[in-house]
Amino acid sequence: MDPHAPNWMAYKFQSAMPGALFGLDHLIAFMLQHFYVLYVGVILFSSAELVFGLMLMVGLLTRLATLVSMLLSVVLMALFGWQGATCIDEWTMAACNLAMGTTLLLAGGSAYSVDNVLLRIRPALAGKPWFQWIGAVCRYRRMIVRCALSR
Repeated sequence: MDPHAPNWMAYKFQSAMPGALFGLDHLIAFMLQHFYVLYVGVILFSSAELVFGLMLMVGLLTRLATLVSMLLSVVLMALFGWQGATCIDEWTMAACNLAMGTTLLLAGGSAYSVDNVLLRIRPALAGKPWFQWIGAVCRYRRMIVRCALSR
């Protein structure tokens, strides 16, 4: 996070500017000219990647975390555009993250996710539409509710 270091995170923005899609090169240029906006943007983007990545790893509100992760991937793809072999690492990471996010969005978390632990602790969450959409694992819902009711 040291702006004077040669491997500062914002250096990637400078290399991304020529290939940015949808006119985002103007936004990147503005951020590069205004240090505080750039610094806050880098911190916010990195923090969002960290927080929602951790939520995905533990399975907390899996579908919400997946949607945000997919959005971050699309933003990365648009920022870096397609510049051939020079941006292959950003595109590979973003495309893989988008594909994994789509899979998680459709399938939900696993039996070992925090979402399922929450369903075991509070079976009433299985009937809440908001939890079904942003966190619950629908394929395990009936099994968890049956187990909770049989206790």
